[in-house]
Amino acid sequence: MWSRLDNGVWRRPERIGQDQSIYAPALCAAHGKLFYAVSGTSRGLYWRTYTESGGWSSVGEWDDYGPGFAPSMAAVPSRLWLTHVGTDGLLYHNTHDGSGWSRAYQSDVDWRVKGAAAMVPHGTGQVWRLACGLDDKVHFMISGSATGWRTDVSKANWSTRRGLALTVHESKIWAIRQDLDGTLRAATYTDAVPWLDDGYVGGKRITSLDEPAVASNADKLYVMYRRR
Repeated sequence: MWSRLDNGVWRRPERIGQDQSIYAPALCAAHGKLFYAVSGTSRGLYWRTYTESGGWSSVGEWDDYGPGFAPSMAAVPSRLWLTHVGTDGLLYHNTHDGSGWSRAYQSDVDWRVKGAAAMVPHGTGQVWRLACGLDDKVHFMISGSATGWRTDVSKANWSTRRGLALTVHESKIWAIRQDLDGTLRAATYTDAVPWLDDGYVGGKRITSLDEPAVASNADKLYVMYRRR
């Protein structure tokens, strides 16, 4: 289902074709379109685009690797990145340059993860990605506009058993994660102050069932989660 805010009024939710999913969808604006990706109930990975004039496109399918978790997307001016986790636990990418999708290829940082990866654009042409490894540690990767992915050597020593959520708010990257006991914590990143722990989400110990969602809107930061 999808809905949109149009001139301050939420439109009635509508179904997108006959699409069904076993994981959450990914949504991102790039190349003058809205891109949507989802893992279907057949364990395939599917995508559509949306424009005001044409509505939703017909469904396309990547047939390279079956998804193990929800996909994620992030856009920089020249490229849209999609990351999905294969059934082997490895991270794979597709990129869109405005004319078409690349084939899936394995990340050049050889990680196995136990949850969906989170991505966010940062700086000039960079995409940052966080994921929970098999060691329950949070791993950071950075891609430059013309370079491969690399591990961020300044990563924080965080632990989690779930995926994370990322967004940009007030010129900072915000990361929301669960501690090993399920408590939601926040941290921020700027180039001047890398990964500053911002304490508990909500100002107190809140435990969630699974990974949270986070978004910035109208100068406010919103975190959504299922409470335990």
